[in-house]
Amino acid sequence: TSLAVTAAPCGHCRQFLNELSNSAALKILVKGSAPNTLAKLLPESFGPSDLRVKERLLSGKKAHLKLTTPATDALSSAALDAAGKSYAPYTGALSGVAVMSSTGLMYHGSYIENAAYNPSLSPLQTALAGMIMSGEKPRNISAVTLVELENAPISQKSAAQAVLDSIAPRVKLRRVTARLKHR
Repeated sequence: TSLAVTAAPCGHCRQFLNELSNSAALKILVKGSAPNTLAKLLPESFGPSDLRVKERLLSGKKAHLKLTTPATDALSSAALDAAGKSYAPYTGALSGVAVMSSTGLMYHGSYIENAAYNPSLSPLQTALAGMIMSGEKPRNISAVTLVELENAPISQKSAAQAVLDSIAPRVKLRRVTARLKHR
């Protein structure tokens, strides 16, 4: 219902907040300013309703996926779970990543998109945010697995590898595909 921040959210953040089910009424509390709503901070917004998208960010909806080739390792399982939690109502390109740290900790991230398409958050970005918030350094990355929906219209592979090449050049991205489970 409310978000307290030290400065007004940037346009990138406002666009993602606009994907929430309560976006218009979301109260933004900025230190030293009167409370505002997202609707006031993002006038004449373009969002999911304009594209007739009913699913909303953080709704808890999960896609049921299975890997196209059997894998029993923890990174593949975690990346598959993260892919199922993706928010990709515009492209349908579900993807998730699992990052193993040399300290033995694992971080995972899901793809998150918005009606503006750009900016979207890659699964590697969301995993790295968790890693950095935990106090770990990207140089601690020892392995990364990306799970993507087979035949998706977009892929996170090249962007993820480019990021890894710059922050953890010795780490090669492992890509695995998944498909939707039919219930």
